[in-house]
Amino acid sequence: MDDGSRQDERKTAGAGDLLTGDVAERMEHEGSVDHGSGKPKHLDFFDRYLFVWIFVCMGIGLGLGKLFPSLGTSIDKVKVGFVSIPIAVGLFMMMFPIMVRIRLEDAVKAARSWKELGIVVFFNWFVAPFYMYTLTRIFLRSYPEYAIGVVLLGIAPCIAMVLMWTYLADGNNALAMVLMAINSLVQMFIFSFFAYFLTKGYVDQLGSKATFDISRVTIPNIAMTVLVFLGAPLILGFLTRRRLLATRGEEWIEHKLSPWMRVMAIAGLLFTLIVMFALKGEVILEEPMAVLLVAIPTTIFFFSMFLAAYFTAWATNINYENSVAVGLTGASNNFELAIAVAAAVFGISSRVALATVIGPLIEVPIMLALVRIGLRTRSRFPRKGLSEEVPAVSQAE
Repeated sequence: MDDGSRQDERKTAGAGDLLTGDVAERMEHEGSVDHGSGKPKHLDFFDRYLFVWIFVCMGIGLGLGKLFPSLGTSIDKVKVGFVSIPIAVGLFMMMFPIMVRIRLEDAVKAARSWKELGIVVFFNWFVAPFYMYTLTRIFLRSYPEYAIGVVLLGIAPCIAMVLMWTYLADGNNALAMVLMAINSLVQMFIFSFFAYFLTKGYVDQLGSKATFDISRVTIPNIAMTVLVFLGAPLILGFLTRRRLLATRGEEWIEHKLSPWMRVMAIAGLLFTLIVMFALKGEVILEEPMAVLLVAIPTTIFFFSMFLAAYFTAWATNINYENSVAVGLTGASNNFELAIAVAAAVFGISSRVALATVIGPLIEVPIMLALVRIGLRTRSRFPRKGLSEEVPAVSQAE
């Protein structure tokens, strides 16, 4: 079969030819490398044991908070306005590497994958915020501060680690990159409104009992936090990427810089966890059920959002590679932004911030389970038997 016929058949699988072509070439290369080395797809050392590092850093933070009771107060004083400098440093380390990898110029390609884009936009922005809010009303009605933190997790679709999950699931990383760029831009303008209106009822419920300054919970303050912690890294990452493309090239960015950027992002997450758990050590020891309280609605959210988006992609006859990218993008969340907003607006020592830092502890093992579900069900895609028409893409098993 000639290349023209193959390209025409790929178009019927779901994504546009540019995106499908990108992933086919990438997967063929990765498959040959993995096959040559005799290694299956895998997470590198830091990624594979991320949930372990999270537990360790939580323990270090708790230990520091217990050994040095005044440490939290001292850390909380290092701020500019309502922005904590230590948290700002950790969050920038998390966000900037992500933004360097985003090809904003490729966002226009999403128009070629209108079905995939439509599913992700629908579930991320029309379903997820209200669904997570509903779950908090069911499970966390009596714990409004935890509920606020969980709501913040639900209204921030993932723009980072979803690339890792998509890769492990043999999905279309080119499509995932485009969806990630779209989510980054949308969050800049919509997140603050969702965050304010969906948490307002809980803020009013707390009243004078709140452990944070209620007057700071305004749309301008939330929007400013989004601008500082998402907008600034987005712009700096875009400019840095353009400069590096001109001086080093795409190959250097992807194969030389990206591994170090991922380490930087994980280091930023772990540093932030140490700081925040040092601040919240006393509360956690007093309320050990906090992790369970947050875990119940978030676990339900991750599984049901993935299955809903994944099934919708199957029902609309999208191929597996694109369907799993859509499902994982619909399920995962941008806990980095949720942590930033919780720390800056609601206070670094609030239970709201505690709920958001518990988020990645729960997300990592669940997303690995979702990857497994995708790999186990891939033979059922696409729905109408197009798998017989579309040539198989070389992949590592």
